[in-house]
Amino acid sequence: MKAEKADKFRDLSVAELENRRHDLEERIFRIRFQSATTQGEGLNNLHALKLERARVATILREKKTN
Repeated sequence: MKAEKADKFRDLSVAELENRRHDLEERIFRIRFQSATTQGEGLNNLHALKLERARVATILREKKTN
């Protein structure tokens, strides 16, 4: 299943990947901020968002080096 997710990102352009990474970083920041203010909504999604951000960053690095 993880390979399917990575393949989904491989079809995107570098600009689209950078936008996606920026969006993920914002969402992660908001969840961390909410947890600091004791509004723990979305804390379960934090791990999944971090994994997706890592996948996007890996694909971006691959595209930029090729």
